[in-house]
Amino acid sequence: MGDYLEAEKMTREALKVSYEIGSTPRVLYTLFGMARLKAHEGKKELAVQWMTLALNHPALRSDLKVTSEPFVKDLQESLSPDQFAAAEALGRTLDLDTVVAELLGAKRK
Repeated sequence: MGDYLEAEKMTREALKVSYEIGSTPRVLYTLFGMARLKAHEGKKELAVQWMTLALNHPALRSDLKVTSEPFVKDLQESLSPDQFAAAEALGRTLDLDTVVAELLGAKRK
């Protein structure tokens, strides 16, 4: 678990820097990384929400969409169809700036 704590710390720092310099594609990529970490922690519905936000944002680079497919499939298989659909629907309502502010203001969820 220690490696994941360190990975989360480093990913938050990358998110902070990406956000501060205004690199929205990098923010989305980093948010997707945070979603993967949350999935590893067992917070799969939160992971789906953040993944959905990232994958549906207009500034997303197409390479992330392609490389995300195995992760999306894993999440779909690990949640019931209703759980996945509900988390995905919530993710579509999230605001990137709000999520980033919450992540940067939070020590650990």
